[in-house]
Amino acid sequence: MRSRCILLLSFVLLLVGYGITFVQGWEAAPATLSLPVKVYGAAFGGARNGVFEGFFYVAVGAVLGMRHHEVEEAPVLVGIALVMLGLAGTVLVSNDAHLPFCAAAGIGLFLLSVRRCGSGLRPHAGARNASTIIYLVHMYFIVLLVYGICGGTNVNLNANGVNGAWLYLFALGGSILLSVLVIAASRRLPLLKKVFGI
Repeated sequence: MRSRCILLLSFVLLLVGYGITFVQGWEAAPATLSLPVKVYGAAFGGARNGVFEGFFYVAVGAVLGMRHHEVEEAPVLVGIALVMLGLAGTVLVSNDAHLPFCAAAGIGLFLLSVRRCGSGLRPHAGARNASTIIYLVHMYFIVLLVYGICGGTNVNLNANGVNGAWLYLFALGGSILLSVLVIAASRRLPLLKKVFGI
């Protein structure tokens, strides 16, 4: 399958994930929509998973990686415009990660940061490894703060009254710190490389 087809399929699934999330919160949803979504919700909970959200971000990363020469030549204004569009969308429309606003901001930041690397420099394996570890462990820090430190009891993560900004900073800071420690320790303990897939 061509990379463009994979990217298009992942984008469609991203929007389907948004639709599932929307219907789950829509009290007056017609039965033709709400019943399949309720069955799905009973089996899988929410749409925030590797199919309806993660697949898109992995596909975008793969396409950007395969076309790195074109990406490095993208005008600076394209990166700035994507970041601005993403930020405006998350603030003014919705911060739901199933909508393309988060992706636009992320892609824009990537386009702006990759320009600093230059075509003659080695790929930043350390950053990729840190990204992998952060992706794998960030939810552990969220659960630790919400249910361990703050004593949350509701299954719905957002219904526990934890400040979103503090939750984000705790998960981000903890994940980055752990990634630095794992990468440093993996030089002496090769098993860590296998465990974290780096």
